[in-house]
Amino acid sequence: MWRLKVAEGAGPWLKSCNNFRGRAVWEFDPELGTPEERAEVERVRREFTERRFQKRESSDLLLRMQTFSEEEAKADIVFSYYNDLLGNDFEGLHRLDLSLLGLPQLDLSDQAAPFTAAKVAMVVKATPSNRAPGPDGLSGSFYKATWDVIGPDVVRDFRALWDCDFRSFHLLNEAIMVLIHKTQTPAGLKDYRPVSLIHSLGKLLSKALALRLAPRMHELVSLNQSAFIQGRRIHENFKTVQLACRWLHARRCPAVLLKIDLAKAFDSVAWTFLLEVLEHAGFPAGWRDWISTILYTASTWVLVNGRPWDQIRHARGLRQGDPLSPLLFVIVMKVLNALISEADRRGDFPTKYLGTPLSLTRIRRIEEQRLVDAVAARLPMWKGRLLTDARRVTLTQTTLSAIPVHVSICCCLSTWAIDEIDRRRRAFLGVGSDSVSGGRCKIAWPIVCAPKDHGGLGLPDLRTLGYALRLRWEWLRRTEPDSAWTLLPSAAERKVRSMFSVSITIEVGDGSSMCFWMDAWLPDGAISTFAPNLFRAVGRRQLGRTVKDALSNRRWVCDITGARTAPVIYEFVQLWETLEGVQL
Repeated sequence: MWRLKVAEGAGPWLKSCNNFRGRAVWEFDPELGTPEERAEVERVRREFTERRFQKRESSDLLLRMQTFSEEEAKADIVFSYYNDLLGNDFEGLHRLDLSLLGLPQLDLSDQAAPFTAAKVAMVVKATPSNRAPGPDGLSGSFYKATWDVIGPDVVRDFRALWDCDFRSFHLLNEAIMVLIHKTQTPAGLKDYRPVSLIHSLGKLLSKALALRLAPRMHELVSLNQSAFIQGRRIHENFKTVQLACRWLHARRCPAVLLKIDLAKAFDSVAWTFLLEVLEHAGFPAGWRDWISTILYTASTWVLVNGRPWDQIRHARGLRQGDPLSPLLFVIVMKVLNALISEADRRGDFPTKYLGTPLSLTRIRRIEEQRLVDAVAARLPMWKGRLLTDARRVTLTQTTLSAIPVHVSICCCLSTWAIDEIDRRRRAFLGVGSDSVSGGRCKIAWPIVCAPKDHGGLGLPDLRTLGYALRLRWEWLRRTEPDSAWTLLPSAAERKVRSMFSVSITIEVGDGSSMCFWMDAWLPDGAISTFAPNLFRAVGRRQLGRTVKDALSNRRWVCDITGARTAPVIYEFVQLWETLEGVQL
């Protein structure tokens, strides 16, 4: 007999083999099963064994086994999944300064106007009649049929909410979550769409706020946002992209289409961020109080096989099925739209990749400041004065001097960044603090950075160290030409290229791997060294031309695009005469 087990609780499947808590949920006799059944069971057992120590977040296998489990076990799995998704607050590490993104700020005081009896009746009239009811079982048709009787009570409740009397509102803001499969063969909870059936009165309040907000959405969001906006069509977005693609193709413009797919978009909205965006947009305090109450009093039961199970207390996200949720989501998404537009306006993409600032130009000072702060954060100020000179030398060598190495391998640090790091290294080495006056330094800093054989302490000079670290790229370009990065054009630092040229001896061969202008392939060295004026007259794009290509039909002559001054002409004639005797 084969027995499959599913773990209980919201924790991992199995922490270890000796503390497994589970129940036998299905048994199968391979002698009685069909070949197809035996193959399916063997596949599930094998996958279960391979993934037995993984956490419940990857619950696809459990959901494939749900046909073998008891109803309570299935409910536990579904509850754990959605409680982890909706019941845990999200605290961001950073905050956005919305004032710098150019987001519109409007006068939205009309959104907090009192609810009149006519307005509430209009909300009820606009409610669909035959939609599935919430926990109270009351549909739109019930409100319409009995409005003459219950209307005054509903209007009184709306006015109490307008006065911010939210006592017991949590009882009117409950919902039942129904899972609707998105595919014909769902294999996990990700293949189900959660739809919330909300209490009728709570849904009426959301409907009223949504009807008020809808006419102002055109002012709040940009033209390229069409979803959920009254009067706009989602096909407008497709038409815009289609025409843009055809326009770019017709003009042969290089471009990139970036499609961003947000997983669990509604469920991932942080409430604190949403309220910040609403405040910046100009929504009055009363309206934001209603939104806060709707969010913070929300609770949901997940329906499994027609039966509600444990209650989920919401801590983030927007409920699908709430009339107000799509509009709030679009308002949040306008921030992402503004961020992309700002990046497009700047024309760069400052970011970090593998811990190193990635930019189209030189590293900005704000990025270098983070490196300086990282060095300062490693200074043990509380005990720096208690350390001996030898210990401070060791810490400066192994810690403070090592932090900039990773960045310096690929990027050239500015003079400002190097001076700031040196100031902190000098202060800690001298007195064990983060700052020191020049008079308290016992030895001049250039002597400190000199090798021990020359009377120094052997601390690295960061500028020279950076040049030395980046020399590797010139060496690797020649020794490993099949690397991915060597297939792309690159503009090496002239100092680094010059240091490399004077440090090596080159055998020309067929000239296909030597740089005509930068490498020391001639008896007198590199052209950049013995003909500097001529070298400065060469266009930047032609500096990478190989010896073989340059000597073919004397193409190197066409590379000289600068002014033909007397020194340039003199060095040109010298180079011409030198090349007359060169044969590859």
